[in-house]
Amino acid sequence: MPEPAQPVVAKCVGHAESDGGPAVLPPCPAATDIAPDGDRMRVSLRGELDLTGQLLRGDLHEALRRSASGVDLDLTALTFCDCSGLNILLDLRQRALGQGKTVVIRGSGPAVERLLDVTATWELFIPPGPDDEGTAPTARPAGMPGDSAPARGSFRTALQFGYRAVESCA
Repeated sequence: MPEPAQPVVAKCVGHAESDGGPAVLPPCPAATDIAPDGDRMRVSLRGELDLTGQLLRGDLHEALRRSASGVDLDLTALTFCDCSGLNILLDLRQRALGQGKTVVIRGSGPAVERLLDVTATWELFIPPGPDDEGTAPTARPAGMPGDSAPARGSFRTALQFGYRAVESCA
């Protein structure tokens, strides 16, 4: 019979332990910081965005509702993001488009960058250009990894990117 999985352990820095042993660290579910930024809302996510991130949907939807033009996401403090997390972001984007708004990723770390590259969904979270009206943007913002994005397409192209992302996460 295989041995049960062991919890992640780490020494607590700056905390006195009564027995001097290591402290068990539970998983760190995602948390949000939300603040107005002009006519947009700035949402910073930190921790792990996975199936437990479903609890954040209400906060994300409220941030979108309170914005005039959309939500800017700062994902630099996410340490983990899987397909469940991506689906949360895709759902937020779909709601935003339905309201004539956008969802833009302004910063991300390696966990998010890898997922967006593998699923080819970067283009869905780039700010539209001045001539774009709900179409896929033509390039990634400065500092974003990966090859150049495909040429701007129609709503159908955006749906294909989204379908490919969901298909790869299934």
